[in-house]
Amino acid sequence: MEVAVVGGGIAGLFAAYYLEKEGASVTLFEKGEPGGDSIHAAGILEPENFYRINNLDYLRRAWRYWRNDSSAFHNVDRRWLFRYFRTMGREPDRAGWTHLRAMAEESTRAYNALAEARNDFELRMGGLEEVYESAKAFRAAVRANESKYPPVPFEVKERKGLAGVIYFPKMGWLHTELFVRRILSEMPRVRIERKAVRSLSADGTLDAGGGPRRFDAVVASTGVAARRIGLPLTAVKGYGWHAIARERKDIAVIYADRGIAAVPLGPRAGTPSEAGRHLKVTGGWDFDLTERTTHAEAILSRARELAGLDQVLDFRSGQRPCSPDGLPIVSRSGNVVAVAGGFRLGWSYAPGMGREGALLALGKKQNDPFLSRYSNHLRAGPWSLL
Repeated sequence: MEVAVVGGGIAGLFAAYYLEKEGASVTLFEKGEPGGDSIHAAGILEPENFYRINNLDYLRRAWRYWRNDSSAFHNVDRRWLFRYFRTMGREPDRAGWTHLRAMAEESTRAYNALAEARNDFELRMGGLEEVYESAKAFRAAVRANESKYPPVPFEVKERKGLAGVIYFPKMGWLHTELFVRRILSEMPRVRIERKAVRSLSADGTLDAGGGPRRFDAVVASTGVAARRIGLPLTAVKGYGWHAIARERKDIAVIYADRGIAAVPLGPRAGTPSEAGRHLKVTGGWDFDLTERTTHAEAILSRARELAGLDQVLDFRSGQRPCSPDGLPIVSRSGNVVAVAGGFRLGWSYAPGMGREGALLALGKKQNDPFLSRYSNHLRAGPWSLL
């Protein structure tokens, strides 16, 4: 079976990986660097933390981020905005939660299995701390975690100078750049074409220059660009830096009042003294469909203070595709499978999203009612992707 994967972000890479494992002949189309639009992330893995945004708790957090300049609001997709308010307060039903839980378990198994074979991407399930300066925000976060279904294990800790700390023992992190290198090595038979796909039709025909090409199925994992086929997605921009901290750190930390995360990584080549001081620091909750990165400097300024950065080594940015509720979308329409919408849980859910998309493309599964909740809004093809 001939299958194309359009988009080489982390979910698209996992779709290609599972398609190859299932015996398909796979061509991956990515106009840039495979994984390049995903590696800005911190690589925090919290698959059990089903993070919804269509509720008042998220709106309060977004308001705080805007007030303290941790977030900027420039523009959003209008279809996304309409669906966001229509689904405000709506939670998945029990079947939906069950499927999300299964995807979370699949994602955890996939990362662990790859690490057991060879942990060359620094997977560490060493827990995650959310630290709070605001007592009001801390109390609200504790209440929100206590009421989650399915429940997520957590502990409340006290720490001098802070309103409180929430510790999640079952969460962890990985090195995003090293993981992309690893997953590419795991699918040697996947053909990678560094081309932009101009258009896509529901029958599986695409144009990447040079005329139309027909595939038995196409997995469209094009991130925010999937809005062009009718999915209600908008972009929430994130920024990431490799940096050297003044002091050693040994656990992933989210500075919850600022939306900034820091994870410890192994030493960079030739610098063994940096073990525990080499960090990936990320931030940014900017609703922005453009490529601008002007707000990144303000985010970095606060990250320097919170994470105690001594030296900044590089910078990346990316647009996180966000569905109206912040949860994944995996849906088949005709011969096209859309895989998108993971927002801040993109890395956490990527294996589960990719496997679901691969099985749909191969005809081994049917649309799940929850994951395909937006499929009836897909436009009739052909779709322009440029």
